[in-house]
Amino acid sequence: MVLIIIFLAVYAIGISYAVINLLRKLEKLENILEENTNKYITIYNGIKEIDSRGLFEADDDVGGTFKDIKELIEKNLDNLNDTE
Repeated sequence: MVLIIIFLAVYAIGISYAVINLLRKLEKLENILEENTNKYITIYNGIKEIDSRGLFEADDDVGGTFKDIKELIEKNLDNLNDTE
């Protein structure tokens, strides 16, 4: 009986350590995700500010590339907003 109690106590300590370790890792990853989300939002707002007059929406190569970058960032922002 004493061996079972000792085994369960050691098992509970091991499980507690594993859970605490996983929670720390999860919090770290959540912080990284939040930082990256803020960076995407800053970049997107910067692009909107740069193209506030619609100068890059021309039909030349620069306008096409700018439009592709803007769409890529918008899509990633939508994906990030869906996961939150």
